[in-house]
Amino acid sequence: MTKHNNKGFIGRLSNFISSYRGQIFFNFAYSIGAAIVIWGVLFKLLHLPGGNTLLAIGLGTEIVMFIITAFDLPVEVRSYDTSPTDKPTETHQPHQMASVDPTLADRADKATREYCEQTEALTENMKRLNEIYSNMLSALENSTSTKIK
Repeated sequence: MTKHNNKGFIGRLSNFISSYRGQIFFNFAYSIGAAIVIWGVLFKLLHLPGGNTLLAIGLGTEIVMFIITAFDLPVEVRSYDTSPTDKPTETHQPHQMASVDPTLADRADKATREYCEQTEALTENMKRLNEIYSNMLSALENSTSTKIK
């Protein structure tokens, strides 16, 4: 992530939120806050004492986390130039895709082709079964209508 230029409180807060430790802190705080809210709701539903306090603490935690998250820096996105000779500009992304092993890609491609073939065969079998079912219904209808008349 790009470091925030402002050295003041907001800049330090943005840098912390964007850091790995900041992300760990926020995951922890969100989870604990949500757990306390759910616990408070459970206490309220069961009319147990302390439900109001648990809800206030949990929702207060969530409010603070949402306000602080407003200072988070946006994730950078790869940009591509329109010139065919230029390579894409690399920027840091938290979850970049790893290169795929060619043998794994071949196996996946083969498995996908087999799946498509099996799906087509299944479709054909279903069509044949529907025709047989339709013929049986017609024959049953004809046999019952002749017996009634």
